[in-house]
Amino acid sequence: MAEPDFNELLHKNISIKDCLAFLTYCFNENNIDNPRLEAEIIVSHIKGFSREKLFLNDALILDKKDKINIVSSAMKKIEGMPTAYITGKKEFYSLPFIVTPDVLIPRPETEELVQYALSIKKLPDNANVLDFGTGSGVIAIILAIKKSGWNITASDKSAKAIEVAKINQTHLCPDSKIVWAVRDGLDIWNPEHKFDMIISNPPYISKKEYESLPLSIKRYEPKYALTDDIDGLTYYRHIHASLRDILKPDGLLICEIGEKQVEPLLYIFGNDAEFINDISGKPRIMVYSHKP
Repeated sequence: MAEPDFNELLHKNISIKDCLAFLTYCFNENNIDNPRLEAEIIVSHIKGFSREKLFLNDALILDKKDKINIVSSAMKKIEGMPTAYITGKKEFYSLPFIVTPDVLIPRPETEELVQYALSIKKLPDNANVLDFGTGSGVIAIILAIKKSGWNITASDKSAKAIEVAKINQTHLCPDSKIVWAVRDGLDIWNPEHKFDMIISNPPYISKKEYESLPLSIKRYEPKYALTDDIDGLTYYRHIHASLRDILKPDGLLICEIGEKQVEPLLYIFGNDAEFINDISGKPRIMVYSHKP
């Protein structure tokens, strides 16, 4: 890691334009991907500007407080902290979601999972839907916004994650009636309340794969949301074992999966499981229709 000298930025008059150039150089020296974009995101966040407004005001001289906050954020970025945790937000499905280190940072692959769920025609207008392992609530909230007639329940084992999800609901869809639940599994739901669809992005990374992840992920993102610390299949087995009790006959299970998990998931769910590739052409979604 190349140690940048922030003294000039802190102690001299410096414009937004020059600050962006300096941060871009520092990030590039530290092998940070998309250094200019990362610089723009951080300075925009500190100033409370959109990136467009940042460009229109790039001659503006930064005040002392802004410079201190920018340096603090830049140092966190150089140390490996994900930008979403520095700014406290991440865009998902074109909406700004609050994220904290208590929740996984939403990925583009999960947007594809949500998009597929929204495309399903066979679900009733008042479908009962469960988002299992909701994290920051991105899946449940987008479904609630796009399908206002659906009755959505969202669960997570982490009470802190559910608190983040509730905050996101308050900001993004305060009139929706999502039921939030702190639960670790599926075997304690009321057997009389079954779902038309279960959607889930479970921890599907194996212990071996987890060990090879970048430090920026392992150091900052919640481990429980990434891996089962075994083979990455624990939650799929649990879901399969619980389907008879919680999913209606002919109900749908839709899960995000790892690209190498098709074969083991066929072993668990059988040949009725279907797999859909993501935009990169890799298997990313499993669809399973529950037969009574």
